[in-house]
Amino acid sequence: MVGEEFGTVLVRVEDSKGRDFQCEVTTLRKDGGYTDGRRLDNVTFGNDIAEDLARRDFTINAMSMADATVVLPFNFTRLIWAALLGYMFFSEIPDLWTWLGGTIIFLASIWLTRISSKRQK
Repeated sequence: MVGEEFGTVLVRVEDSKGRDFQCEVTTLRKDGGYTDGRRLDNVTFGNDIAEDLARRDFTINAMSMADATVVLPFNFTRLIWAALLGYMFFSEIPDLWTWLGGTIIFLASIWLTRISSKRQK
């Protein structure tokens, strides 16, 4: 056990090529206070995913609760802002490969949305 008092175990897996992979797996829990501002005073184990996710960051919440078609549009807005800021601050117009990559990502999102809507019907 990595952190038995925190409900964390280390899972080790060996792939077909003999490479060793490690992953920490933690149970659902609710954090206690941080008296020293850094280390948990206590942890209470639970069975409510919403309560556990309330203590985690947005990325973890999105990966565990949201459908990909819900999260993807937010990621695409970052691409648009990056291109705009690059042009505004550095006068750099995105090259052909950037436009091609953006087009592939955009078309993939449309495809995912269509597949998702077909599955819901």
